[in-house]
Amino acid sequence: MRPSFLTAASALVFLALTADNATRAQEVAPAPNTDAHYQAQQQQYQQQLDQNAQEQQQYQKEKQVYQDRRANYQDQRATYEALRDHYAAERARYHRYEWPARFAEWRLKSDSSLMNVRVHLINGDTVGNVIGAAHAQDGVIEALQVMLDDRSIVWIDANDIRFDQFNGTVITDLYASDIRAMARERVG
Repeated sequence: MRPSFLTAASALVFLALTADNATRAQEVAPAPNTDAHYQAQQQQYQQQLDQNAQEQQQYQKEKQVYQDRRANYQDQRATYEALRDHYAAERARYHRYEWPARFAEWRLKSDSSLMNVRVHLINGDTVGNVIGAAHAQDGVIEALQVMLDDRSIVWIDANDIRFDQFNGTVITDLYASDIRAMARERVG
């Protein structure tokens, strides 16, 4: 029996020595190259920094373009508002006849049936023909372009125009002299 005990004891000693040697082998084995891993991480980080810097530059360029366009828009808007105010002041100085009760509530149509329609003063005198119309976004006519009998062209606001449904003509409350003055006006 002794030999089997020795054999078992020998096996235990052998296993212990083998485990001890494996542990020592792990301790002696070189560690993974942490320097190479660190360098790879540094390179990736630097690439991300470079990409971020490029994106920041692109953002700053786009921001500048936006600011330039916005400033340009503000300038254009100020110019437009000044012209609009000038136009309104000019239009306000013109003389208008009072609308007779029968025309007071009439309004323009919003279709193309006004083209080439004769334009009359309230007193019945003709001044020209409709050759164009300016519409708001909702399709409502804001003004009519009229070629006067002397071949000059004028825009007449919708507030100064009525459509005579019975005669199929356009009527304006403006004085003839003011319509001719409007035709001579130049913007800018």
